[in-house]
Amino acid sequence: MNPANTLQSIEDWNELQFHLAQRENQKPVAEKLDRPFNMAKKQIFEKFIPKNKPLKILEAGCFTAAWGEYFAGMGHDVLCVDLPEVLDIARRDIPVRYAPCDLNNNFPDGKFDIILCTQVIEHVARDFELLRNICTHLEPDGLAFIDTVTEIPDKVEDHGHLRAYPGYSLQALMKTAGFEIVFFARIVLKQSNDENVFAIGKRATCAAC
Repeated sequence: MNPANTLQSIEDWNELQFHLAQRENQKPVAEKLDRPFNMAKKQIFEKFIPKNKPLKILEAGCFTAAWGEYFAGMGHDVLCVDLPEVLDIARRDIPVRYAPCDLNNNFPDGKFDIILCTQVIEHVARDFELLRNICTHLEPDGLAFIDTVTEIPDKVEDHGHLRAYPGYSLQALMKTAGFEIVFFARIVLKQSNDENVFAIGKRATCAAC
């Protein structure tokens, strides 16, 4: 990886997020989630997140809060957090709460039944600290849903990816951070051969989370 490209991606990522969020916020949630990876994730969410009782859900690194809006529409209590400049243009006409947050340094207070961190961990400076924060803020029977990329795009500055998680590296890092893995899958798009990994973790019994 070219160090200059990595530095460029860090400097430009906030501005890139801002412009993408502006564009995405104009779309209804059904359109934002009507993409192959998201359709696969919906099936996983539906299997593990009960619909018959309201849950306290955190969307960590919410971007346009598409998943937050989706779950709030089911009656769940949803808190969406992201960088202040992203939340400045967040939609206020959806039934979620917002809080500014640097996921490494000032994670929101409280415990959550579900923490969603979708396509975020590859962008943060300290991924282990992020996972520890998520583990710490889960209820004892709560679940964390983490998905990410398995390889970095050629042009790092276009995406803000700082790293990728090939093979079982995401699982290994989550276990080190105090999780017990309850589900793991690779999601591969047939047309493009793009691959994501998706893991669900709960607090390990012996973890000091």
